[in-house]
Amino acid sequence: MLAIKDRWHVVNASIPGLADAARISIKECQEALKVLSSPDEFSRTQDFDGRRIKPCDGGWVILNGDLYRNKMNTDERREYQRIKQKEYRERNKSVKSCLQSSQQFTHTDTDTDTDTKDLKKNKQKEKPISKKKKSTPFSQESIEFFLAEKLDGRIRERLPDEPPTNLQVWAKDIDLIIRIDKRHPEDISRIIDWAHDHDPPGQDFAWSNQIKSPKKLRKHFSMLKSQARPRPQKKSLLQHNAEMLAKEVGN
Repeated sequence: MLAIKDRWHVVNASIPGLADAARISIKECQEALKVLSSPDEFSRTQDFDGRRIKPCDGGWVILNGDLYRNKMNTDERREYQRIKQKEYRERNKSVKSCLQSSQQFTHTDTDTDTDTKDLKKNKQKEKPISKKKKSTPFSQESIEFFLAEKLDGRIRERLPDEPPTNLQVWAKDIDLIIRIDKRHPEDISRIIDWAHDHDPPGQDFAWSNQIKSPKKLRKHFSMLKSQARPRPQKKSLLQHNAEMLAKEVGN
């Protein structure tokens, strides 16, 4: 149910459809729904008397959906730190290996130097053959691929019939946002969620309709970040008058 819920934590499904998605029988599905919608005195979260879901028109509402979303954001940060630590160790390992190799193959023989010079001259005479470098595909465990997959998932929450996405191309655009624009992956993840969760009410313009690719995200990132930043609340006139009166009484 967490996998197919929308951004309002609503699971739009029927009991037969839910049973088919979970690969269980209809009877087992009914029993599971009964347990999830019943009070649980042993639940670690006692909100709603321990209930996990409640029926609504067209399906069920996941009552503690915000809790799971916050937990996922924490897991994202841990996964990012784990990947970066792994990449750091691999880079250090390759640097040490190169240093050891260079020390073992130091050229001291004069004949070898002469042969090397001849080879260089012959190479200069040959016409260079231009070859395009093939771009290395991003691993599915990389943070770039993860953020591309996350943006695709948030878009499909509203538009499930969108054509298939080339996540490798999207991961390349995410890499530009991180490497060239110097944006932190945690900020990118937060802005993706904000753009799809904060559509202004009663207006035709909505960020969720604009941010449909990493290129659009990169183009509007500065504006999105400034709007997503929490603004300090202004004091009301009543609060201001109360503070001024308190100062006068104190004096």
